[in-house]
Amino acid sequence: TRYLTDLYWIYNKNKFSATAFVYVGNQVKSGSPTVQSSNIWWQGNAIGRYSFTERFSVSARVEYFNDENNIQITPVNPVGAFKTFSGGVCLNIKVNENAMFRFEGRQFISNSKLYLDNNNNPSNNMTWLISNMTVWF
Repeated sequence: TRYLTDLYWIYNKNKFSATAFVYVGNQVKSGSPTVQSSNIWWQGNAIGRYSFTERFSVSARVEYFNDENNIQITPVNPVGAFKTFSGGVCLNIKVNENAMFRFEGRQFISNSKLYLDNNNNPSNNMTWLISNMTVWF
């Protein structure tokens, strides 16, 4: 059985907006009718966005993810629990009223060597340069 709850805060004023978000999940596993284990994971983040125009904005995000029992994510390296910080900066381009194109640079940092570097060696950080198209209805 899996339980999930979240709490978030949204602020909008003129060209600036901010969001803070935290969620907690618990997956209860039954080993037998009398033995159960609880596996909790959680994530928290803060996002800020500044809109230059109706079409162009920049945003930044910081977050922390903790999955002590690897319920949501299993590391590529056998280091145990998946715990990581990340931060990123985005350029957002609104294509129309229901679509946005985003370019993002993101850095992940962990105390454990969760990631692989360019030579496939264990590393405690990783960089992403990504883009996406978001559509909403």
